[in-house]
Amino acid sequence: MSPTIPKIRTKVWLEVNDMHIFGSGLAGLLDNIDQLGTLTAAAHQSNMSYRHAWNLIRHAENHLGRQLVHRRPGGSGGGHSALSPDARHLLSSFNKISSDITGYANERFASLFSQEKGTE
Repeated sequence: MSPTIPKIRTKVWLEVNDMHIFGSGLAGLLDNIDQLGTLTAAAHQSNMSYRHAWNLIRHAENHLGRQLVHRRPGGSGGGHSALSPDARHLLSSFNKISSDITGYANERFASLFSQEKGTE
C-alpha cells in the first residue's frame, strides 16, 4: 500500500471590530442566492432555516455598511433575491483568498511532511 499525505483543512472568515461577519456559510448562501434567485430556495439548499439565512445576511450588511442582497418581496408573482455588486466582489475576493490559503497550506504541509519523514 502506498502512503498517503494527509491534507490540511483551513477555515477562513472575515471580521469587523473582532466580530465574525463573513465565512463559508454566508459565502455558500450567497452562491446559492445567485444560482437560485430566492432566499428561500438558497436557505433550503444551504441546509439552514430562512430565518437563520436572513439573520446572517442582515448581520453582515449591518457590520459592513453595505447591502449584499437586493430583495423583492413575494406575493402572487413570488419573491426574488439577487446579489449586489458589493456582494459579488466580496464573494469573489473571499473565494479566491480561501482557495489560495488552502492551496498554500496543503503545499507547505506536504513539503514539511516529506522532509520530516525523510529524516527518520
